[in-house]
Amino acid sequence: MNATSATAEQSENVNTVSAPVFSVYQRGYMHGNRACPQNRPSCSVTLSDVHKYITSPGAQVATETLRQKLAKGMSKQNAGNFKLLNFPAATFSGVFSYRKEECLVSESHLLVLDFDGITSPQDLQRLRLSLLLDDSFTTQLLFISPSGHGLKWVIRIDDWYDLSRADFFRSLSNYICANHGFMPDPSGKDIARLCFLCHDPEAYIAPEEIRIASNINTNTSLSTLV
Repeated sequence: MNATSATAEQSENVNTVSAPVFSVYQRGYMHGNRACPQNRPSCSVTLSDVHKYITSPGAQVATETLRQKLAKGMSKQNAGNFKLLNFPAATFSGVFSYRKEECLVSESHLLVLDFDGITSPQDLQRLRLSLLLDDSFTTQLLFISPSGHGLKWVIRIDDWYDLSRADFFRSLSNYICANHGFMPDPSGKDIARLCFLCHDPEAYIAPEEIRIASNINTNTSLSTLV
């Protein structure tokens, strides 16, 4: 095979690989004195769309405000309400018609693992590097959580090894704890769980996600939809 043929084949392979698509949701709302999430998605997007939003200034003010309030002793409940009302969110696991398991339209084969409560910046950076270097799983997206004391790690899972989602998540969590020293939040086993999209100018995205997304036009700008 000559160089021209090889390049053409590589280009064709990129074009035939589909980027994972999943739902995103607008910021929540107040119902009486209670903060509520949006359960109907605003649109479907790719990882590249989310990465562009996270690294842009769209959520910068909300992210900085939350971290300032947390530093002054904001309660966990008030922080949760703040996130609901000020950050858009994603269900990385797939596209939903309504945010509950039985309303899953299509699965993305993405799984997000949430690490929180890491107050040491050094520990946070060590975990970030350790996850990026993990040979067993390819990091698709990695960014700092809204609190500034955790990470959101998005990986692709193509084979569940005949395990239920809960059992697979439990085994994966044990692997991560043994190899990286931190246990992910167990709520990640919920397929319809929201993941808040905050500001992280240094968020990592897998290079292949950018290449694949360049061949897909979702006509989506999160900044105008969320």
